[in-house]
Amino acid sequence: MARRKKFLRRTRIIGLNQRDYKNPRYVKWRKDVYTRDGHKCRWPGCKSKSRKINAHHIKKWASFPLLRFIISNGITLCWDHHDFIKGKEDQYEKFFHEILCQDLIRKIEELEKKHDKDSSF
Repeated sequence: MARRKKFLRRTRIIGLNQRDYKNPRYVKWRKDVYTRDGHKCRWPGCKSKSRKINAHHIKKWASFPLLRFIISNGITLCWDHHDFIKGKEDQYEKFFHEILCQDLIRKIEELEKKHDKDSSF
């Protein structure tokens, strides 16, 4: 009996839509989202200096299993903003995608400037 309990604890058998926060894929996804976002809340104007942040799934975890570990389906929010959107995730989906799109536009512009500078010789 003790062996079985140890096995179950080690394998952490969970339901299909429950998160296993220690799952290596989930840990990597969360770390990658935090790194991309500079470990800061991405809510425009948020001044939170707290390290209390969440990697939020833009498309719901339970509804979109194929997107669970896709970095572009995540955004870093402080606890206050994460709590603020609870139950209203669908309303903020487009808002979060716009934030991430603005990041891509900025990166493209930076690359274009660098390219123009390098090719001016």
